[in-house]
Amino acid sequence: MSHPITSLYRIFVVAWVDSCRRSAPIVVVAALIIAAMASLYVVRTVAINSNTNDMLSPNLPFRALARELDRAFPQSTDEMVIVIDSANPDLVDDAAPRLVARLREQPALFGDVFYPEGEPFFRRNGLLYLDPPELDALSDRLAQAQPFLGALWQDPSLHGLFNMLTLALKEGPASGQSLDLDPVLSAIADVAEAQAAKHFGQLSWQELMGSGGDKRRFIVVHPALDYATLHPAKAAMRRVRALAAELSLDASHGLRVRITGEAALDHEELESVEKSVGFANVLALAVACLLLIAGLRSWRLVVPVLITLLVGLICSAALALLMVGEFNLLSVAFAVLFIGIGVDFGIHFAMRYREGVTVVGETAASLRWAAHGVGWPLFLCALAAAIGFFSFLPTDYRGLAELGLIAGVSMFVALITNLTLLPALLALMPLSLEAGTREAMERPLPRWLDLSRNSRTIVAGSLVLAAAAAVMATHTRFDFDPLHLKDIRSESVSTLYELMDDPRTSPYSISILAHDMNDARRIADRLAKLGPVSKTATIADYVPDGQDEKLSTIRNIAMFLSPMFLSMPQPPPSAAATKVAWTGVVGALAANTSAPA
Repeated sequence: MSHPITSLYRIFVVAWVDSCRRSAPIVVVAALIIAAMASLYVVRTVAINSNTNDMLSPNLPFRALARELDRAFPQSTDEMVIVIDSANPDLVDDAAPRLVARLREQPALFGDVFYPEGEPFFRRNGLLYLDPPELDALSDRLAQAQPFLGALWQDPSLHGLFNMLTLALKEGPASGQSLDLDPVLSAIADVAEAQAAKHFGQLSWQELMGSGGDKRRFIVVHPALDYATLHPAKAAMRRVRALAAELSLDASHGLRVRITGEAALDHEELESVEKSVGFANVLALAVACLLLIAGLRSWRLVVPVLITLLVGLICSAALALLMVGEFNLLSVAFAVLFIGIGVDFGIHFAMRYREGVTVVGETAASLRWAAHGVGWPLFLCALAAAIGFFSFLPTDYRGLAELGLIAGVSMFVALITNLTLLPALLALMPLSLEAGTREAMERPLPRWLDLSRNSRTIVAGSLVLAAAAAVMATHTRFDFDPLHLKDIRSESVSTLYELMDDPRTSPYSISILAHDMNDARRIADRLAKLGPVSKTATIADYVPDGQDEKLSTIRNIAMFLSPMFLSMPQPPPSAAATKVAWTGVVGALAANTSAPA
């Protein structure tokens, strides 16, 4: 004997389903109108928050400290980092200022553009940030090259370069007045060979001077973000790429421009989520359709179940936006869960209805049969699934909690639509089983499908699988790195991983606000003694030490270099003069080659 509550519920469900059958046209039209209104609401209000920080409760202590840090240093939030690379350091020195100038022409889109190497402070004081040995080595190289730098200052062209090489080749390395010409000549040969092969090639004066030079530049931008769209940084990123194309900052000119940073990471992560979630939803829906076609084998069953599923999905999405306002990177996946679980409700009701047709024959009676048979089990399934999802609510992981809320509520949406809309659709498309179908349903299952005949084998196999899973579970590891949630193939992520190889640009850092400088130094000293900490820095570390010694070296450099800047550069030479200078280089090379060792 069933419990009174169960009996009452079954009576209610049977009456409800029967009323939906009698008013089938009204129910279907009303459901479609509600779905259309829900669709319009979703299209107009849908938003996805791609910020992984917002997937955690704002009440957590470290989130409160992060907000305090953002207030103190607002320039460190929502930034977009433009990375310019080249094998030639001279090219990045030239490219970065040109791009910065174009970015600053659009303050409405790029509110703040910071280019460290272009700042007057660093251009004036940059040498003070070199270590004393590095500064001494630079001084020695400049002193050695001073005569030739003077010649190039007066004639900074191929004509001047060829004349300088001719002079150096004639005087010989033993004079003490010449450069080591092997790197210079090799570099010229490399450029000539590259251009002869139709590849980009250009000499680097920094490399010829032996300083190597930094082959990467960073431009930090705080773009205007349009949060009214699904891609707030899209306009800014498109404009950066358009400007790079206009300025010919591309591989064919020896340069590579990439975009990373918080704004770009969020943008590309949202694009990745949009594509992957869309693909997952389509795939789940396609698999559900195949399952319905293979299992129900009648369009009069497949179409109603599919329509009910879609209406339930749309209504669930609208309710989700009403409850939480916006999706996050986890809750947006509720659609796949709804399709996978919601279709089961329809399958159960449709199969019981089909069975009712074979038992009682008439559509109305068959629907009541189905409602009586599966109404209570479907409620228990919806309740059990919802409880499982609602168990996510107490967590401080907001992304998971919102997913649990949305998915849990959607289970009741699936229950209601399958006990309301589905019976009405089935009543409008009544099922008529072909001759022989009743006998086919009553025919015994094949032995290999009859679970009752294989109970011992199934139990034994389940125990073996459980034991194997328990052993494998001991090797489970939790990945704490949120970067591993991102698509490594996207430009922003791949660029970030490349920058992580340099400790100066690694994102793995902890920021601590101190009350004063002394407090900051004490914290830094204590942290530096910890094994997991590779380096600590305070604002004091950005003030170069040993300035008196370095200034003395810089004054010496200025003393022997300044005379060469007193003369005015010569006008550009003619092509004929350049050809004559090249002939002189060739002659000097031939003379050196034929000279006895």
